[in-house]
Amino acid sequence: MMEAVLAVDVGTSNMRGILYDLDGNMIFKTSVGSIPIYESDCCVKQKAEVYLDHLTEVVRTCAEAAAKRGIPVIGITTTALRSCVLAVDREGEPLSEIVMWQDKRAAGVCEELKDCERQVYEHTGVRLYPVFSGVKAAWMKRQMPDIYKKAALIATVADYLHYKMTGVWASDYTYGSRTGLMNIRDLEWDDQMLRLFGLDREKLCPLIPQGSVLGRLTPAFAAACGLAEGTPVVTAGGDQQCGALGAGVMESGSVQATTGTGAYLIACSGEPVLDPDMRFLCNVSAVQGQYIVEASMLSSAILYEWFFREFYDEKEEGIQKVNREAWQSPVGSKGIIVLPYFQGRGSPDWNSRATGSFLNVTLQNTRGDFARALLEGIALETAENLSVIEEYTGPASKVCLSGGLTKSELFNQIQADACGRTLLLGQDPEATAKGAFLSAAMAFGIVKGPKEAEKLLAAGKDSYSPVRENTQIYREMIQKRKRLYRALEDA
Repeated sequence: MMEAVLAVDVGTSNMRGILYDLDGNMIFKTSVGSIPIYESDCCVKQKAEVYLDHLTEVVRTCAEAAAKRGIPVIGITTTALRSCVLAVDREGEPLSEIVMWQDKRAAGVCEELKDCERQVYEHTGVRLYPVFSGVKAAWMKRQMPDIYKKAALIATVADYLHYKMTGVWASDYTYGSRTGLMNIRDLEWDDQMLRLFGLDREKLCPLIPQGSVLGRLTPAFAAACGLAEGTPVVTAGGDQQCGALGAGVMESGSVQATTGTGAYLIACSGEPVLDPDMRFLCNVSAVQGQYIVEASMLSSAILYEWFFREFYDEKEEGIQKVNREAWQSPVGSKGIIVLPYFQGRGSPDWNSRATGSFLNVTLQNTRGDFARALLEGIALETAENLSVIEEYTGPASKVCLSGGLTKSELFNQIQADACGRTLLLGQDPEATAKGAFLSAAMAFGIVKGPKEAEKLLAAGKDSYSPVRENTQIYREMIQKRKRLYRALEDA
């Protein structure tokens, strides 16, 4: 009898549920979306109930699809957005809204502790930056003292949803490695960091290995969703780690470049890797016993969506028109340079106060030049970060692409030209959910490890090879961007 694993991918603005058979083939897919609440450039939040309602809907829809096909669901595996926090009481009910990963209200805490940043980085692998959940929790304690005092836990979205499914509070190492509170070497909450941030250990979830069975469905959640009580739930790890796993990035020498709401570069490592200049992060991989070196960019596909929404008539002009006009613009966008820091800058500079810029604009420029310049700005940021990572991991033997912007053939070619190497695009657009499935496949013993898990990936990849002349143009643009950025910062 065919059996299925349900992978739930909890994203920033979209939640997907995918049923996979035990060979990794997709049987059924559903999704539901909601946009976070952007109260200001600094304040981004969401109601916890939105994620819980979506989880219930997604699991129920997949359970119904499996039942119609006569396929038993042997387990659920989850992957979720990282670095979001909310306060919950002893019953797991929210005391606060979710402080989303894009939220920058904790910038003051980072400034207050800036003299300790190297200590934080050397202990935890992450910098003092408003994205990370440790500084968010410290900000919550300062700005919402009553809520912090009442809270039984300061939890991530994954922690909260897992509790609602299983009645178990636990956080896996991948989420812990995004806090600035977990020691990257011994994988325990770090007492020095807890003292530094002024946080209480008892308000943090116990840490467990990623890719393990966290718990089993409670009678209440099972009844609400139509699955069997006691169905095991695997915590596969953070979405970016799972995205890399689902793209086949499982060993040293391979790199994943993801361009979703934000953009991420992830390289594998068998041990923690830190940079004396703190230009990249070191987190725990979705594969047990492995680490990742990660560079982050806070704004990516969301910039292209913003440009379309603000400068095109959505009713009359589809996104295809933006793409056509961008294609018509030459390499270099007739001189326009974009600094794509519309929500602050991540790697390698980590400047939360940076803003986005269109520079070198003249009357010769068209709307299509602006569109292409946005794509080039994102790709050049990727290329710059890749060169930084390779200083420590060595030349990448394989660079895989994923994320929403990879639907654009133009963007994929721009990235290949900017990076000066052949890039591979997998055939599976749901790499993050697939990574969660592979994690469950290892946890359930369907495969014995990453090497066997790799056999369950979709065969074949599209490739994009660089054009030498374009690569030279982009290398010059990278240097020009650096000078312009420094000039703006000095001003």
